[in-house]
Amino acid sequence: LTQNILKRTRLGSEEEIQATQAYDALEKLIKDCNENVQRMKSTEELIYLSQKIEFECKIFPLISQSRRLVKCGELTALDFNNLSPKWKVTTRPIYLHLFNDCLLLSRPKE
Repeated sequence: LTQNILKRTRLGSEEEIQATQAYDALEKLIKDCNENVQRMKSTEELIYLSQKIEFECKIFPLISQSRRLVKCGELTALDFNNLSPKWKVTTRPIYLHLFNDCLLLSRPKE
């Protein structure tokens, strides 16, 4: 709406200056709102993940203001058994959680 008002004002007029200021203010407000929504989604992901992950020791605080979950997914770990005469390969699922400041590997509870 503000863009359409700006298009219909005369160049150099007082209305154009006011419409430009209003447009800039709205653009900044929308950008701030989008950033806050992203930050809230990131915090919700961390809370959900902290409820699912159980640490052996509580040294690592998963929820932090500056921490964001960048990517997560399941991988397959290969275990080679060198003790037997034949090479035996076993697989087990592990989960990778890449944050903006660290990498966390987890495995399902057995």
